[in-house]
Amino acid sequence: MKTKILVTLAIVGLVAPAIFALNPGTEHFVPGAVRGQGRAGAFWVTDLTAFNPNGEEISVDIYWLPRGKNNAAQEPINVKIPAYTSVTVPDVIKSVLGQDSASGGFRIVADALVAGSVYVYDQNGPYGVSLEATPIEGQVAAEQAKSRPSVLNFTNIFGIEENSAWRTNFMGVGTDPAGTLFDLRIFDANGDVVLDIKDIPLGPWETELWSLGPQLGISDLDGGFMEMTVTKGGAIFAASRVSNWTNDGQILEPWVLLGE
Repeated sequence: MKTKILVTLAIVGLVAPAIFALNPGTEHFVPGAVRGQGRAGAFWVTDLTAFNPNGEEISVDIYWLPRGKNNAAQEPINVKIPAYTSVTVPDVIKSVLGQDSASGGFRIVADALVAGSVYVYDQNGPYGVSLEATPIEGQVAAEQAKSRPSVLNFTNIFGIEENSAWRTNFMGVGTDPAGTLFDLRIFDANGDVVLDIKDIPLGPWETELWSLGPQLGISDLDGGFMEMTVTKGGAIFAASRVSNWTNDGQILEPWVLLGE
């Protein structure tokens, strides 16, 4: 039997009236969260926020999904969130998970509607980016894993750059407990393919992050875009474009079809 770790609000974070509205659901994924040294002198830290839009208290299980691992056996941290309240956990990877350096993502499961986000910021400077927790309904999925009829098996992320001024990180999380495979193509601004990789694996609830330059070998890319096609399972993707001069960043999210 799995044992849940119950963390009271007084220990986990700060309770405040709800001041934002995100996409609610009962299962969400955050494909990227980090604590540790980055490029260009940055030291990245992550805050986690969850919001209860309901008129009564809800129970939320928060799963930490370490990068590059099969996370099917991960145990959740359980949080009770009062009605119409947001809870923010500062520096969650250090303060709750006790890790000085780690990267991964989160899976958030609730017994009622919940919304969430992470704020990833440079501890050495004033800049950071906010990444919304995406409901499972927003996944890109192969036919057998679709959560609703309008889900497609491909999507694009636009505005990626890898040059002297900007760097781009690409992140994904597998949403299928049986595992995921996807193809990745990267195009330049003229629509020419500069990278084509088939059958990239993501294990059950596995998170992964790729730097376009150091890991994928991309250089001198201005205004490019990427295409992800899921051939097995499902996944949620995002990217971040970060200034090499200031470490100011921007989240680049893929498009998804709305509707049933």
